[in-house]
Amino acid sequence: MYETRSTRVRGLALKLSVLFVAGCGAGLGLVAWLRTSNHKITDQELLREAVAEWKRAGEPGEGPNHQLFEQQAAQGYYQDAAATGRLLKRAEDVQWSIAELVKIRAENGDIQGAKESLKSLSGSALQKKGAGVVALIQAQNGDLSGALETIAPFGESDEVFLAHGRRQIEMGDFKRALDTAGRTKLGYQLFYDIGDALRIRGEQSRARKLAAHMKDRKFAALFVNCARFTLWPTVSERVIIQATPCDIANDYGLHGTFVEADALIEQNKCANVSFVAIRQYAVDPTGAEHLLRGTPEPLDLTYGLEQFAVQAANKGDIVEALRFLNDLRNLTTTGRERNRHSVQIAHQRQRVRVLLALHAGGDRFLGRGRSE
Repeated sequence: MYETRSTRVRGLALKLSVLFVAGCGAGLGLVAWLRTSNHKITDQELLREAVAEWKRAGEPGEGPNHQLFEQQAAQGYYQDAAATGRLLKRAEDVQWSIAELVKIRAENGDIQGAKESLKSLSGSALQKKGAGVVALIQAQNGDLSGALETIAPFGESDEVFLAHGRRQIEMGDFKRALDTAGRTKLGYQLFYDIGDALRIRGEQSRARKLAAHMKDRKFAALFVNCARFTLWPTVSERVIIQATPCDIANDYGLHGTFVEADALIEQNKCANVSFVAIRQYAVDPTGAEHLLRGTPEPLDLTYGLEQFAVQAANKGDIVEALRFLNDLRNLTTTGRERNRHSVQIAHQRQRVRVLLALHAGGDRFLGRGRSE
């Protein structure tokens, strides 16, 4: 899992730099810096410059974009990440950044560094939570003794034993998983997991054999009783639901018959149209945008515009992508939504995904050629 993380985060610095400056509206300085720089720009430099751009913009909002902090931590720039976290303006956000840095360091394999970082949370509830996260990661990696040592000051070992037991189950070591279950009052939860694993392997008959080797007969009986719920596949109930005209319109959109889909949506005043509009945008951008703009649901419009921006960016049409992003930003500032707070949260999450996609055409946007 951790090798996947390291390969996934490589190269995201450029994308997040674009994300940040586009989000705060102060990207010209960074774009000029990228164009005039003669040396090979590293991920770390780009992330640092994005933080500096936030400062030059007058330190707007509640602090630097959280994704900048997360990328610095994920790529191993721990001191930079800690410094970025300290720039967050709310005390609870600063505390969050410290705890998140502990978690990411542990996920990256830097257990000792993560445990050292825990000291800065001394006396807070986050220290206990952070220690629990580190201990779980240790247990999932097979270091049960180290995990128990990490969590010992807080006396919360049950989840650690469960994590270790589930690792043993994944490895097919059911006997040791049953021994682990006996070391925690929550051990019965592992019985369901063992039953599930035996079902997947087609080895249901092993359940009673495993129980026969358990010394505690009451515990063995409990194992057999719990495992039976997951040993065999459940028979799902078949329910037939009558499709509405709007459902049929969605089905038309799924199969690319957009004329029929649009007609049904307009006739029946369907509230959520983004499912069709997003698919229509690939072949008929004008018609798709007309359809989406007519939706009465702010969240549906927000989601649709975000997906339009992604598609435009993937095609290299940066102007269109930024136009949709600007519309998204306006949606969260005009106060027209019924639930403005929830839309703002959704927008912040969606903006990250949109700007990551901008990298598909980002070289042209930033004035960088293929030869670099």
